[in-house]
Amino acid sequence: MSDDLIKRDDALECFMGYDRMGDVKDAIAALPAVTVVVKPLVWEESLKGRYIGQPVSALGRLAFWVFATPTSYIRHTNTGTLTYDTLEAAKAAAQADYKNCILTLIGEKK
Repeated sequence: MSDDLIKRDDALECFMGYDRMGDVKDAIAALPAVTVVVKPLVWEESLKGRYIGQPVSALGRLAFWVFATPTSYIRHTNTGTLTYDTLEAAKAAAQADYKNCILTLIGEKK
């Protein structure tokens, strides 16, 4: 970190004990709560029996694949291969994983 940058804690400490600090805290408390909504993945069949779900806006090469088998649908994740009875269930699980990734990245999930 550069020496010419002011740390947030240092800046707050400068205001401690001043009447204006209460104004700042009140202004922050008055801000409306923000609701984060993760847009759904857009799904298409890329090849017969291969479905790809991608974000609405480009995030590099992020994609969620679901493959049809004769008896089920499978999805590979970084923790293993998961099997689902229906395409809708596989897509819902992929959407949940995607949402979890986004919320974790922006600090909404702990």
